[in-house]
Amino acid sequence: MNTDEKFFYDHAAWTWWQAGETEEAGRRRGAKEHADAERIARERMWEVRWYDDWSVDHATEYDCYADGEPSTCEYAVLRNAEGEVLGSLHCIDDATPAYRRIIAAELADEALWEEDHTVAI
Repeated sequence: MNTDEKFFYDHAAWTWWQAGETEEAGRRRGAKEHADAERIARERMWEVRWYDDWSVDHATEYDCYADGEPSTCEYAVLRNAEGEVLGSLHCIDDATPAYRRIIAAELADEALWEEDHTVAI
C-alpha cells in the first residue's frame, strides 16, 4: 500500500462485497479507489472548494445537536479545470482536515463513476 492508500485505509469508511470478498480485501480496495480518485482529480486539476452552509438549524433538525450547533457547517463543491461543477455535498459539520480529504476523494470518485457511466442520447 502506498502512503495515500494507507491514509484512506486508516481514515475512510469502507465496505466489502459479501459474496466473494473478505472485509480486509474490501477495505484495501476502497482505500485504493479513494487514492486513485484523488490522484486522477489532481492530474485533471479538479478542485474542491469549501463554503459556509448555515442554512439548517442543527439543534432543531438533528437529535445529535440537542446541546447546540456544531462549530462549523460547510458544503464542498468539486469543479473541473474549466469551472464546471462535477459534484457537491452539503451540511458537513465540524470537518477535520482528514475528513475534508476523504470528502474530496469521494466527490472525485463519484464524478469519475458518472463519467464512465453516462450514456449519450
